[in-house]
Amino acid sequence: MGRKLKTRVPVLPSSLGPARQDHEAVRATEAANRETQRQNFNRRHQARELPPLQPGDSVWIRDMKRPGEVVSKTIHPRSYIIKTHHGNIRRNRSAVVSTPSADGDVQPSTPPKLPVPQHVMPGQPEPTATPSPLTAGPECASTPKQSSSVPTTTRSGRCVVKPNRLDL
Repeated sequence: MGRKLKTRVPVLPSSLGPARQDHEAVRATEAANRETQRQNFNRRHQARELPPLQPGDSVWIRDMKRPGEVVSKTIHPRSYIIKTHHGNIRRNRSAVVSTPSADGDVQPSTPPKLPVPQHVMPGQPEPTATPSPLTAGPECASTPKQSSSVPTTTRSGRCVVKPNRLDL
């Protein structure tokens, strides 16, 4: 155990030393085990290095929810100085997202936005386009409409029907 025991039993001091004297072999084994664990964790969680940013790149700062521009890289790992309307700040690479610059070069691809269905307000003309099969069709037309409410549709275009309850 490497220390003097509080006991009255006589013990030789040489038997109190550590069982293994080869510290370099222990350190090498621990380093190999840590590397294996690091590789397994990164493989399971799909961890990857983010691409580096260049001065002048426009970015979105996640925690501030504001745009900014990269000024320079810092001496700290993966950190950048970013210029915002409130001054210069330092952020880690994981806290900023690359955005397309004004030059037109697109860095990350963004998914296309889905169209939001337009609601028809009372007193406005109906849209002239023919509705798709998923939009408000026979479901909304067959439901009894109340005079004070506008039919509500979901994002996919289906009609929301309120449940019929007993009015006692």
